[in-house]
Amino acid sequence: MDGPGACPICGMDLIKKTEDVKEPAAGKESDMEKMVSLTSNKQVLANVSTVKVSREQLNKQISVYSYLDFAEQSRKVISARFNGRIEKLYVDRTGQYVKIGQPLFDIYSPDLVQAQNDFLIALKGIQQIDNSSLVAAAKNKLELFGMTSAQVKELGNHHKIKNILTYYSPIGGTVIEKRVQEGMYVNEGTTIYDIAELSTLWNISEISEKDLATVKPGATVKLSLKAYPQEEFTGKVTFIYPVVNSQTRTVR
Repeated sequence: MDGPGACPICGMDLIKKTEDVKEPAAGKESDMEKMVSLTSNKQVLANVSTVKVSREQLNKQISVYSYLDFAEQSRKVISARFNGRIEKLYVDRTGQYVKIGQPLFDIYSPDLVQAQNDFLIALKGIQQIDNSSLVAAAKNKLELFGMTSAQVKELGNHHKIKNILTYYSPIGGTVIEKRVQEGMYVNEGTTIYDIAELSTLWNISEISEKDLATVKPGATVKLSLKAYPQEEFTGKVTFIYPVVNSQTRTVR
């Protein structure tokens, strides 16, 4: 017979013949060993769900503390280049925006007066002997003191020594800190202003040492700020500091 039923000869039930499963050789595991097969009802009762196997990119998301900071290359400290007295502050408050070439302060110094005098003596002597190297050295000293090329040229043309030097800003940006007042005496190296260009800021994140392997240059970063709770900013990892903070075990 071609279907199930009873044998017309002996009356026994007819059962479809299936191939015998070949047992694995002793000591070898079967490919099907430890495989679990569940019916649809058993999957529901066992609360088991399945998905179709596919090839996908695995992404790990981590949330970390971060803060905004000035870009190092866009920040400049304006300091005194010689001992002197601050006569006038053209920029007199923190938060004020300055442009490149804008006057910042006037400073008086006997050292500056002497440097100008040395330059004029060298210029006068060049007419008698070849001392161009002395003129160049004297000019270089004036420029190191903060005089512009135009100021040095004016001194050479008019031979008039100025007791007060006006210092101009070498960078455009916002005054982050002002550390002097008019009338103060300052020493060489004293910080007068801290100026930063704020159009570009760095977001510094503290990454736990255990999560460091998941963070790579070029990885996408999503930033949320308390000041703008409804907005989300997107960026990329551009640099990972090569040192670990020994106290917090984090990397910036």
